[in-house]
Amino acid sequence: MGTLDLYTMGYLHGSSKRTLAELIAVHTPIIDIRKTPTSKRYEWTQEVLKSQSGLIYYWIEDLGNVNYASHGTAPIAIQDMERGMSELDRILALHGRVCLMCACAYPAGCHRQVVADEAARRFGATIVHLPAVRRRVA
Repeated sequence: MGTLDLYTMGYLHGSSKRTLAELIAVHTPIIDIRKTPTSKRYEWTQEVLKSQSGLIYYWIEDLGNVNYASHGTAPIAIQDMERGMSELDRILALHGRVCLMCACAYPAGCHRQVVADEAARRFGATIVHLPAVRRRVA
């Protein structure tokens, strides 16, 4: 298999709607790694995301941060890294690239950085933190 691309995005970043549209356009699956796929922003709920035309959507609860509600006062704790990485590996094998999504605007201090780093270590994936989408040239 060729290079595995692992993008990450947080929907609280100001350009997240544009980024999502670009990911859909290049057929990059979104992997929701929130502990619960809900949001105060209705457009980012699982229900709405799953209904978006052209969006390839997965939710991997096992890659969620069980301490997400602490807002940084408790350490990041991934629910089940082994099971979550197994599911991520399966999806990467199908698509060759994915985008990990959660709410945090920036990866620093966010659990998606922890998950992305682990995926890079295990699978050799190249990490690209969005908002800028790098388009593939065939």
